[in-house]
Amino acid sequence: MVKEVSDDDDFFAIGGDSLAAAHLSHSLGIDMRLIYQFRSPSKLCENNVSAKRLKIDSDQFSSKSMKDKISWYSGYSEMQCAFSRCNNVHYPNSYGNEGGNRENWSVELPRNQMVSIQELWKVHMESCVDASPLVVLKHSKTYLFIGSHSRKFFCIDANSGSICWETILEGRIEGSAMVVGDFSQVVIGCYKGKLYFLDFSTGSLCWTFQAGGEIKCQPVVHTSSQLIWCGSHDHTLYALDYKSQRCVYKLQCGGSIFASPIIDEGHSSLYVASTSGRVTAVSIKDFPFHTLWVLELEAPIFGSLSIIPSSRSVICCLVDGQVFAISPSGTIIWKEILNDGRLGMFCSWQFLLVFSQLSNYSVITLMQYRTGGPIFAGPCMSHVLPSQVLVCCRNGSVYSLEPESGCHLWEYNIGDPITASAYIDENLHFESHQLLVSDRYMNLSTYECI
Repeated sequence: MVKEVSDDDDFFAIGGDSLAAAHLSHSLGIDMRLIYQFRSPSKLCENNVSAKRLKIDSDQFSSKSMKDKISWYSGYSEMQCAFSRCNNVHYPNSYGNEGGNRENWSVELPRNQMVSIQELWKVHMESCVDASPLVVLKHSKTYLFIGSHSRKFFCIDANSGSICWETILEGRIEGSAMVVGDFSQVVIGCYKGKLYFLDFSTGSLCWTFQAGGEIKCQPVVHTSSQLIWCGSHDHTLYALDYKSQRCVYKLQCGGSIFASPIIDEGHSSLYVASTSGRVTAVSIKDFPFHTLWVLELEAPIFGSLSIIPSSRSVICCLVDGQVFAISPSGTIIWKEILNDGRLGMFCSWQFLLVFSQLSNYSVITLMQYRTGGPIFAGPCMSHVLPSQVLVCCRNGSVYSLEPESGCHLWEYNIGDPITASAYIDENLHFESHQLLVSDRYMNLSTYECI
């Protein structure tokens, strides 16, 4: 942490990053982009005229007050957490992963104002990158973990872009990494079927586990037991004890597991999906673990599962474009269905009820919708946008659904195929005084043939 900052210190040269910039801009009441344009306190004071300010009193904007507020890492240095795909946030064992303390910073902007993205650094990965990065805040630093088809796995300083360490695995990397419960090790799988446990600080090998097929899904950690759960192309879900370095449980899932399992920590339940279309619920409260229910759906599942916090229902996306909400007991609450590339309501608000039997469970379909393309990624939900589930389709559209009913809220087409999940920026907040509503910034990655 920087203890003293002079008038001419460059914000990013002394370790500032986008999170710290958002925090600082909120504290000063200015547009966050000014920090990128005028990187030292002196330049910011010289060039920040009143027309560029966002809700700041004139007596606050003095050289003295700027110096008083220029602590780039205030309230940030002691935070430890890991950010992953689909707005998943993980905390060390002592914090727990539900209800963690998440601070958000607001930036007020007109709704129609364009927001630019500035490249800060780049690292050559030497081959295709298929997975989302894992970002970890630890010991006042921000680390980024990412691998590629080159078989190389990197730990990168997210502030400077410098490589902290790198290692070469035996197979290409197509999945995201995860940290163990105490943040001492990083876990990553490869196409040779190996799951690597690497020292967080050095990248040195702690342990490897050999599965029977390729590992593409991101491992998940159960906070209470500290077990690492991971699926493989061999149709098997594994539970691994990284401390004793052994497999303690495995389950056949009827198909290859590309989607990461998800754990309901409050109810000690795990949900896993496979390419056969099977969704399995497992009780992991006490050993021996046991299957709660199995639901056979109509198409392969490649996208990771998500849980609606309020109802504990599971959101599941099938490759053929269907989206399901499944209750904790295994019944279908609502579904969205691909048909003819048009979006429309299949049932009215009078709720046409369709009953059938799947795996001895009564299935109730309340709502159906038509999307316009196959789905390869999991749904995205965030605590700052609890009233929406975001689903990305390969036809280039992002669909927003109401979590409890499946009601279609809005759709936006960006013009290029989307094969990854959306990510909601939980730190930037856009407000419109005219409409008295607030917006969140959503990040999307598209697939383009070049």
